[in-house]
Amino acid sequence: MDTSDPSAEDVDSRLKVPQEPGKNLHPAVRDGLFAPLVLACAVVFLVLYLGSGATDVWFAWTMASPLTATTVGAGFGAAVVLLFLAALEPGWTNARIASFAPLVMAAGSLVVTKRYQAELNPPASWPSQGRPSACPSLTSG
Repeated sequence: MDTSDPSAEDVDSRLKVPQEPGKNLHPAVRDGLFAPLVLACAVVFLVLYLGSGATDVWFAWTMASPLTATTVGAGFGAAVVLLFLAALEPGWTNARIASFAPLVMAAGSLVVTKRYQAELNPPASWPSQGRPSACPSLTSG
């Protein structure tokens, strides 16, 4: 049994040369897809991560536990970083890998919001149940 350290030649032979980035990332994808998603995820990150105790006022639905809001906000914060780095990639091959997880998370959030829209946004005739409103002038009337 040979327990000697591998030589430098063995280590060098295992290193891979980076591949070409493939097709260039089109500016329309960078400016039309990644930029708006970075801004939207950044807003949701700020609302959930920094305002985790007031989700009934600032977010689409109330989260009972601030820890849940902080965790979901941290996911959106990670999406901001990944989408920003994906926008900086010169090729589509690497950008699509970095953008997959944030796009799935954002799409999942949209599906959940649409699915429970009636419970999240009750009609104006419903009583406010003693909860403060973000814009009282818009809700009174």
